[in-house]
Amino acid sequence: MIFTKQPSPFFKDDEVAAILNSNTKEGTQWKKVLSESEAAKQEDPLSRMATALVTNTMGGRGWVRSDGVTAELQIQKLGLTIQAPEAVTREKKAKDEAEAKRKAAIPNF
Repeated sequence: MIFTKQPSPFFKDDEVAAILNSNTKEGTQWKKVLSESEAAKQEDPLSRMATALVTNTMGGRGWVRSDGVTAELQIQKLGLTIQAPEAVTREKKAKDEAEAKRKAAIPNF
């Protein structure tokens, strides 16, 4: 899911908190992703993984839900993306299938 807003495109902290709260499943909680240097000091593998994911994709602020769902706020605070691990897997599978289909369509000369 990608959240944007109008007329002001910038998210405020309380708006981000409201979106995260409305996307919290029972029994889960959001944890703020630490900076890379802070995460390197952590023993928690979920914190390290989420930090790598968020800092390598958008470079913005991020959160990880206890079930592995991630949330990323773009640096300019123009959009908030919430993504489940299943979505990443599904997108990769679709991309791999499309590539295999493209290769199969190449004629033998």
